[in-house]
Amino acid sequence: MTDEIRAPHRPVSPPRRRTHSLAERRWFSFIVEFVLIVAGILIALYIDGWMQDRRDREAETTYLRLLADDLSLIESEVAQYIEFENSVLATGKAFLEAISEDNRPADHRPLNGMLAEMSIRRTLSVVSAAYADLTSAGKIQLIRDPELRRQIVRYFANVERRELIVEKNSKQYVDEIFVRFLMDAGVTLNPDQSVLLPVTGASAVIDDVLGPDFAWPRDVILERPRGSASWDDFRRQVLYRMRIAAGGRTVGERLIEITQQLRADIEDELSRRDTT
Repeated sequence: MTDEIRAPHRPVSPPRRRTHSLAERRWFSFIVEFVLIVAGILIALYIDGWMQDRRDREAETTYLRLLADDLSLIESEVAQYIEFENSVLATGKAFLEAISEDNRPADHRPLNGMLAEMSIRRTLSVVSAAYADLTSAGKIQLIRDPELRRQIVRYFANVERRELIVEKNSKQYVDEIFVRFLMDAGVTLNPDQSVLLPVTGASAVIDDVLGPDFAWPRDVILERPRGSASWDDFRRQVLYRMRIAAGGRTVGERLIEITQQLRADIEDELSRRDTT
């Protein structure tokens, strides 16, 4: 009887187990790669956000410094406006004192010069290039502090409203009432050469065109005796003009106050950043 020769028994891994193990390794590699990709994207987004935030903070600081500089210039401009309104008040007072004298004036030209000076008005113009750029480009949100941001917006809204008030009063009450009264009364408006540079330049051009031999018209109404009843109309109009100047000065003084306050708040914010 022939014995069978059998091969030694060797364990063989089932095909399903090998396939399952290979699939697990592939899934693990896929998950690792996916996590690395997501982590890389998140890190890149974080770095980009951090860099953008840093750029925004630098831009904010720059704008705050520019705003502080603009407010300083605005304060100087408004101070000049107040000085002009004070000069109108002083001129009005001098005119009223001059026509209160009993004697007949030997020369009416000083009165003419004073009336001509009061016929001039100055526009209150407040401009900030930094704020205009912030609002036109939609960058006002760069100002992180919400209270400071609201304060800046309120300030310029308030300034715009005051500008409109001054312009309306000047146009309506100075141009349409006071100047028209002087023209109807027969007053030749020939401002003194030291009033304002633009007016001085215009007067110099007129004098040059007309020549030295030109004689300005006589303002007969200004040659009347001081006790004449016609001076009462001038008193009323000059007092009215002084009231407009006083209102303009009040607006300017209030504007100086809120400008100084806003500039101080911005400078405080900048100083806190310098110490951190």
